[in-house]
Amino acid sequence: MRTITTITREDLGFRSANTDERTHALHSYPAKFIPQLVNELIKSFSKPGDLIADIFAGSGTTNLEAMCLGRHSLAVDVNPVASLITRAKTAIVEPEVLILASAQVLANALDSARNQSIESERVIELLKGKNMERLLHWFSPENIVTLAFLLEEIQKEEDIDLQDLLLLIFSSSLKPASNWLDWSVKPQLDCRPLLPTDPADRQPNVRYRRQVPGVAEVFTRKAKEVARRYSASAEHLRQQACYRPEVICDDINRHSLGKDRFDAVITSPPYLTSYEYADLHQLTAYWLWNTQTVTSFKKLGFIGTQLYEERMVEETLVTSASLDLMRKVMKPLAQKRVERYFASMQRCFATTYEALKPGGHFCIVIGNSRFRGYEIDNHKVFLELLEPLGFSIENVWERPIPNKRLTSLRHAVTGRILPKVFEGTENAIEVYPTEHILILRK
Repeated sequence: MRTITTITREDLGFRSANTDERTHALHSYPAKFIPQLVNELIKSFSKPGDLIADIFAGSGTTNLEAMCLGRHSLAVDVNPVASLITRAKTAIVEPEVLILASAQVLANALDSARNQSIESERVIELLKGKNMERLLHWFSPENIVTLAFLLEEIQKEEDIDLQDLLLLIFSSSLKPASNWLDWSVKPQLDCRPLLPTDPADRQPNVRYRRQVPGVAEVFTRKAKEVARRYSASAEHLRQQACYRPEVICDDINRHSLGKDRFDAVITSPPYLTSYEYADLHQLTAYWLWNTQTVTSFKKLGFIGTQLYEERMVEETLVTSASLDLMRKVMKPLAQKRVERYFASMQRCFATTYEALKPGGHFCIVIGNSRFRGYEIDNHKVFLELLEPLGFSIENVWERPIPNKRLTSLRHAVTGRILPKVFEGTENAIEVYPTEHILILRK
């Protein structure tokens, strides 16, 4: 591979940008694209009316920006929560209808839940097929009853766009209405001591368990937040309705994108030390899709997670000079995980090449990572995988990642994400101050 000069792009840092504009903040999602960056890439490498794809769509940032800029788009992601968020963020609904509907489904649910318990025959019927052990692990019986009736009311809604928005509100209400430790990104029960009723018994240096609110309180608050954010963009979304994305929930390595179809593909792929999205979104999966366990959820196929890499068939070793250097120092198990990850990504890149029109651009936003104590130069390996497929490398940009909402702390050995409360501890290191943008052309 020829020597590539990396260009620093401070202008792409968007230090003072509002990343919550449009409907981007309707539902939380880890490691989201900055919409201003996506907007810039769409305008630079496509024109109005073009067809764009994001093969790791996540919460649909690329697709929402494409819609607002007058481009057609496809969103592919294996996570059904991601697909729900993408559909809801680009839904066409009158704001007043959403406000009235959210209030009505809650009122109906509360009326139905009155005098019901988790042992009631009606509740047992509503919860049929769900893993009660997991629900009781995370929720109080009272909140389970209310959530069951609330979900029933939402599923009665015949307008699919409206139902998606209501399901999004439902999903975003689950964590606050559960026993999930409030400051933790990862799934942890809140096992802190209960707040003593007598103020004299309270210790100033003790962090007490939060009082878990009822479903009605949380759903009402979330509905107001979503309605406020959605209302600000509803008119523009309606004007751009013909550019709503096609949303597909599938593993990109199992899905055919077609041939010579897209004008541009813009994406940010998962890392080797990927977020365990199945862990983070398990509450929604238990309720909406009757997922039985986190492991069964992971089997959908989340690239960058250990379960996905373990199920991969043995493939030809990836040819990469950067990877060869890592192989010389890595232990066998770490080496196998790394090789399987890049083999998975190579398959994605080959699918993308076939799907792009001649002259179409492939834009990848990727940072480097740390895995089991080894530094992984993702962008270098990616470039060495992409060029043999037929891509020409037009540019490699490096941008700062300022004011990150997500913690930049990682465990020094495992590379796993750590909450900010671990800042200053022995194994906590700060990483990912920059990321690379690879600009390729078919």
